[in-house]
Amino acid sequence: VCDPEPVDELARRMPGTRFVSTFGNATANLTLTGRVPYAQAREIMLGASVYLATTRETFGISTLQAMAAGVPTAGWDWGGQAEFLGPGGILVTPGDYDALEDAVRSLMADGGTHAQAAREGAEAIGAWQPLMEAYIRAYQRAIDIAERTSPRVSIIVPAYGLDQFLPAALDSVADQTEADWECIVVDDASPDRSGAIADEYAAKDPRFRVIHNETNQYLAGARNTAIAAARGRYILPLDADDLLPTRAVQTLANALDADRTLHVAYGNVLFVDEDGRTPTVYPTYERSPGHSGWPMEFNFEWQAYERNLLPYSSMFRRRAWEQTGGYRTRCRTAEDADFWLRLSSYGFRPAKVTTADTLIYRNREDSMSRQEEGVEWSRWFAWGSRHRRRPPAGWTAGLDSSSGVASKSADHSDVPSLDPSAVAVIIPVGPGHEAIVRDAIDSVEAQTWEQWECIVVNDSGRPLGPLPTWVTVLETPRPASGVAAARNVGIAACHSTWFLPLDADDLLEPTALETWINVANQHPDDILYSDQYQDQQVDGEFNVHEYPDYDPKILLKNGALHAVTALTPVKVWEAVGGYEESTAWEDWAFQIDAAAHGICSRRIARPLFTYRKHRGWRRDENLNELEKSKGEIVRLFPQFWEGGQTLMACNSCPGGKQTTIGGGAIAGGSSMTQRQSAPEGAELLLFPGPRGGGCDPDLYQRDRDQRRRRIGPRGLPRAGRVLTLTGAGPFHRPQGPRDDDASRCGPDLQTAARFPRQGDAP
Repeated sequence: VCDPEPVDELARRMPGTRFVSTFGNATANLTLTGRVPYAQAREIMLGASVYLATTRETFGISTLQAMAAGVPTAGWDWGGQAEFLGPGGILVTPGDYDALEDAVRSLMADGGTHAQAAREGAEAIGAWQPLMEAYIRAYQRAIDIAERTSPRVSIIVPAYGLDQFLPAALDSVADQTEADWECIVVDDASPDRSGAIADEYAAKDPRFRVIHNETNQYLAGARNTAIAAARGRYILPLDADDLLPTRAVQTLANALDADRTLHVAYGNVLFVDEDGRTPTVYPTYERSPGHSGWPMEFNFEWQAYERNLLPYSSMFRRRAWEQTGGYRTRCRTAEDADFWLRLSSYGFRPAKVTTADTLIYRNREDSMSRQEEGVEWSRWFAWGSRHRRRPPAGWTAGLDSSSGVASKSADHSDVPSLDPSAVAVIIPVGPGHEAIVRDAIDSVEAQTWEQWECIVVNDSGRPLGPLPTWVTVLETPRPASGVAAARNVGIAACHSTWFLPLDADDLLEPTALETWINVANQHPDDILYSDQYQDQQVDGEFNVHEYPDYDPKILLKNGALHAVTALTPVKVWEAVGGYEESTAWEDWAFQIDAAAHGICSRRIARPLFTYRKHRGWRRDENLNELEKSKGEIVRLFPQFWEGGQTLMACNSCPGGKQTTIGGGAIAGGSSMTQRQSAPEGAELLLFPGPRGGGCDPDLYQRDRDQRRRRIGPRGLPRAGRVLTLTGAGPFHRPQGPRDDDASRCGPDLQTAARFPRQGDAP
């Protein structure tokens, strides 16, 4: 954040000017003061001709102090300084030392004009009465929330097909030592008596509330529905087939009350058999029946590496759910693991607060976690096990992530939110896409390249629900204004050089922006489009759609040459006057208009996003009315159909242009949508357990550090080698079987023994 290079460089360039800094490289004209008391710093500021603001800050409190002292500011255009500095100084592009030197010389020679403007600007900002009134209102709202009569804890119980277990779960809630709770049961369109049972409990105790869903929302959706209706400060999920120990709510809520820096609290888990009473015995923990050694103390790196460390029934502050966008409904299983990684990535802190049991987990062979296919949930995080390309937004540089204790060896990372954005991802949301837009937003956050802003434009006329706080949400002037109008609203509000339209039902590949910006730096004036992954109206089945090389003749003959998701300079949008709002083929019109302005496009021959046909209907409707749509285009551009004009091809431009760059699909298909499968070199480990019973397969693969990583449960395609582990171990790898052999391993397969499945013995 603090770097003495700018003042060192200016002192070198301007030997006749005296500079004062707290640190740097002392020279004849650069005086270093070190750390000084406030009174002395104030005197130095009051005696200055110019304040140099090159520190990377989100706001710039020192800039405001300089303005109050009547000292103009020269500096880098970081953070929010440009929003309040006005004519009180000059901000330039970070790293442009020629411009910075010119700014300093200009301010010193202007006769005090900027100094007067700085002082007047500070006085305008310093209208303390309205500011203090705003502060008072904010504190009053906080006091009202703290003192409201709403319950302390909201317990969330989704119920589907579990009526034989639901009464025991609700009884365990009623038996809590903590009485200040509400319990919201979501009858998730259950075909059994779950809804009727919940109604019976609500009739007897008003602390129970029931929501009856007309359609099944699955676990993540049902939890979100309940939390949206919850009134408690803290949220505690409970599945309908599990139980709460009597002191669980009190223990976890007390921990959150006692530590305001703690956001997620959890304890131990008692595993029991399906009868709900018999503790499950794990060989490595025979002295403590029902305990497996999991959950463990939280460690961020482990969580990011797909080792979920928290039980689903951990208590968390409601605002953590609100500020991160809730559970992701795309996760049919492991929705809790995804949620915990997202919370901790944003800086919310989990901790194991007790060794006492706070959840009684019922082991059932037909439970959802055993029946659903595996989900590689870390693929949605650029810092997850698949990518590990950059730190999360909530990363605390210099701190050990598990304890918060300062670490001398910890890596210090840049803070991307302090950088100016280069690309604005514009996501319009029309009717029917209010919920699914979270996936599009998450695919933006998963990018390996960071200098972006994300603008969501709501054109649905309905609330979008909780979204991550870093998303800018705008509204169209009126609902159903159309996708073109929504895009125009978003682009007009962006602060970037390029924009990238992304439909609410589509997804970016994790390296998409990195690939686009690398090409854009070489061809900054062109529109850059890519190939795409697309489904064939079947969820989860994708192929690569290759667009043709750029040729304007195709625009006039066949319609839009490429998808609207193309990296485009904002100045192109300004030149053509934005997207045409009078036609359903706004992307076609935009491409023709850009070509008519002499702006060429280039194809990146690689799929950089996923187009989910089965999620949308608008393009299909437009294709069915192509001739009508063509009539609209002819009306907008009659010169190309009736006036005899032609569009110039790029290869006829002076010097010619290569319109296709790169090539090749990303190995393995769309990384954001593919179903989990057995990658090359994977082994399927079948472990019946020491007590016998059915095999519960796990799939492992070695990672880049040559450590085994569990990548999937049952239901995966057969791997290259299948190894069945029997007995209690230790185990050793058998010698000699062919890769396609199924082998039964004796009691010492050591490498597998180090990687037990959670809940299983090694």
